[in-house]
Amino acid sequence: MAKQKAQRLAVFPTIIESIQNNDPPIYFLDETVFSTRQSVELKVWSLPGAVAPAVKRNKVSFPAVAAVAVIDVAGNIVACETRPMSFKTESYVEFLKLFRSLTVGPVKLMVDNLSCHHSKLALDYCK
Repeated sequence: MAKQKAQRLAVFPTIIESIQNNDPPIYFLDETVFSTRQSVELKVWSLPGAVAPAVKRNKVSFPAVAAVAVIDVAGNIVACETRPMSFKTESYVEFLKLFRSLTVGPVKLMVDNLSCHHSKLALDYCK
């Protein structure tokens, strides 16, 4: 575990240097989901026989909305998109196509470990 941590930390100087040089340009992608709906079930630990707290739903509620965006190293939004519910692999690749239509030449795209980011379809498109 310590070796893996050391390997991850050893990468940071290279990343910082790449950001400072910005050649090829580096972009950062992230996504999120917004919703006012709360879970119908609430799981809590309580003593046997104790009354568990209840959660009431908000009076204002809307279906989930997923948002994805790419920014450059200066913090400028390069591409963004929203859609109902969430991004799946196919919609993620479609967003990548939108992003690439707005850029020229080689780029580095920093993503997190969401499963659609490293799916076969996404990796094939990125190659």
